[in-house]
Amino acid sequence: TSSRDRTVYDYANIKNRTFSLLFNKEFRFFNVGLSYANTNFNTIQSHQAGFHSSVYPLSNLNLYYSLDLYYQHLFFDDQSQSNYIFHHTLGFKIFKNLWMELSNTPTEQMNFYDVQNDISYNAIEKVGSAYSASLIVPVYKIGLEVFSSFGYSSNNSYFFPDQDLLNPINKHSYNSLIITGGIKWTK
Repeated sequence: TSSRDRTVYDYANIKNRTFSLLFNKEFRFFNVGLSYANTNFNTIQSHQAGFHSSVYPLSNLNLYYSLDLYYQHLFFDDQSQSNYIFHHTLGFKIFKNLWMELSNTPTEQMNFYDVQNDISYNAIEKVGSAYSASLIVPVYKIGLEVFSSFGYSSNNSYFFPDQDLLNPINKHSYNSLIITGGIKWTK
């Protein structure tokens, strides 16, 4: 019997879901908002509360700063864990039809839903920090934006024990460089 190959099968039925609410109020020089998200990613349930603000000192997009603050509470079985996640964005005009946007998320995140950008980070790993720079060229007459972006992400891959998903072990760090570009229609 030792010469025979043995195979063990295990099936996981993971249903990821997200429910979110976002309330925003826009004023001439600033915006403020509150958000709530309930997620179930990778069998970990999360409640997130967010505060969002943007400041436009020139009352236009020639200079702006946005801050997103999230409080995240993760639940798995009888365990829980809390995190604070921050996201900064600074945008400014370089030339007549050329803007630059710099963004930074310095805090580690896992099973996170970015309500402002409608993006789910539900990989079985933790994003340590992320930085990006984007160039944006609006073409107002036909309602589109041409953009290119360069990003850097520091990631931490772990082994997640089945019975203790909130306390992963065996950390391995790696970095990613991300280059994107494209066309976005605004109308």
